[in-house]
Amino acid sequence: MPGARPFLSIENANCDFYIGKNAGNKMLNKLKSATESVKIVAPYISSDMIDELNFLCAKGVNDIELITFVSYSTKNNQKILSSPQVLKRLICSNPDMTYKEHFKTIFFKTTYIHEKLYIIDKKFAFAGSFNFTNHGIYDNHETAFTFEDRDTVEKIVSYFEGLYTTKEFEKWKLEELGELVYSQYYEKHSHHCVNEPSPANNVTLAQDENTTDETKGETT
Repeated sequence: MPGARPFLSIENANCDFYIGKNAGNKMLNKLKSATESVKIVAPYISSDMIDELNFLCAKGVNDIELITFVSYSTKNNQKILSSPQVLKRLICSNPDMTYKEHFKTIFFKTTYIHEKLYIIDKKFAFAGSFNFTNHGIYDNHETAFTFEDRDTVEKIVSYFEGLYTTKEFEKWKLEELGELVYSQYYEKHSHHCVNEPSPANNVTLAQDENTTDETKGETT
C-alpha cells in the first residue's frame, strides 16, 4: 500500500554473494550499461557516483530515483549540514531561488536509512554493505548480494516504491534543504567563488579535494 511502512522479507532467495574489496564493481558495471531505469537507496553518495548518473542521463536514461538520508547538527539554533558540496549536485537552484531535484530524490530527515540497495532496469538488484561511493564500491572491505531472479527483483522493486512513497518517515522539504545547501555552500566557498556563475549553472560542480565524498561528510 503506498505510504505504508515499508518492509521486505524474502526467504531462500537465489543470489550471488561477494565479500571483500571491489564488492560493488558488478553493480557499477550494470549501472553503466543501464538503458531504462536506476533506483538507489544509500545513506552516502559521492560526487564521482553522481557523475555516473549524469552520464546515464546524457545517454537518455531519465528514470533515475534516489533515496538517501541527510543529517544535520544544530549550532545557535541553526541547522548545519556537513557536506553541502555534495548535496548541491543533487539539488538545482532556479533563477527565482526555488529548488528542484537534479534526479528524483527522497531526502529522509530523522529516520536513518542505512540500507544500500541498487536496482538496474528492474532486472538486476544488488544489496549489501557498500555505499554509493568510490570508497564503498572499490576500496572498503564490503559485502554484496546480486539478485537476478525475476520474482525476487520484482519484490525488491515493490519495496523500493513503498519506501519512496512512505509517509511514515519524515522527509526534508525541498525548499528548506535547498536554502540550507546553497547558503552554506557559498558561505564555505566564498573565498574562491568570485568568478563562479550563478547557482543554477553549477549542479555539476566537483567537490574540493580536501572534503569527504559522502553525503553526510563521513568517509566510509
